Amino acid sequence: MNFFKALIYPFKDPQWFGKLLTTLLIAAIPVIGFFVIKGWEYEISARVRNGDHTLPDWKRFGSKFKHGLIIRMGAAFYNLPVYVLIILSVILWVRLFTDFFAMPDPTWAGLKSQIAAGIPAFLAMVVGILFYALMANILYWSGYLQYIETGKVISFFEFIDNFLRAFENVWDDVVMGLMIGFMEFLFFLLDAIMGGGLVLTGFGAVIAAIFVPAFTFTILSWFKGYLYGQLAINTLGHHGYGE
Repeated sequence: MNFFKALIYPFKDPQWFGKLLTTLLIAAIPVIGFFVIKGWEYEISARVRNGDHTLPDWKRFGSKFKHGLIIRMGAAFYNLPVYVLIILSVILWVRLFTDFFAMPDPTWAGLKSQIAAGIPAFLAMVVGILFYALMANILYWSGYLQYIETGKVISFFEFIDNFLRAFENVWDDVVMGLMIGFMEFLFFLLDAIMGGGLVLTGFGAVIAAIFVPAFTFTILSWFKGYLYGQLAINTLGHHGYGE
């Protein structure tokens, strides 16, 4: 898993400027752009998997949208229990405060007592969410690797095969997860700094709201696409066929 190559590889493509400019403009399109860029990310993974380190062109817009939609549906399926647990934890905390203010004589000491009583359960839920999210995403990544190979939706739902495949690349999964987590945190800060700076200066509010997130999303997409392609090679070998 090569962190720096994943960042700089697009610039080896002779047509990188036009391709990335088009990608940036499409990433700025609300909703649809998100799915299309995820499909573009998939095509990067499939190309890297097969030894092609050039950026995908933009001739198959509909195909990119289809792949992006399928990929996000697969991710949402695996993370559905995470969403449920997060909603449940929010409901429990809201219930705690509503019960407190419904008391005949609410006091600060009583609120602190209720919060202290709820912290162990809350922490246990957080640990459970994080553990499940890690396991679910490892299974999702395994399904995604097979989807890179075949382009078939069923790849995400071959649970036994995905579970076994996860053991073949578990350390690469962890390394890739750390790399992606670091980059997502870094770009979260970059979004906040760049966007906040543009808004505070009173110049470029539209740029702050639309093009700054599109810019960081484009970089993260080619970065993750390249890493997924590398992960596919490490797990499945050097001779894939993609779609």
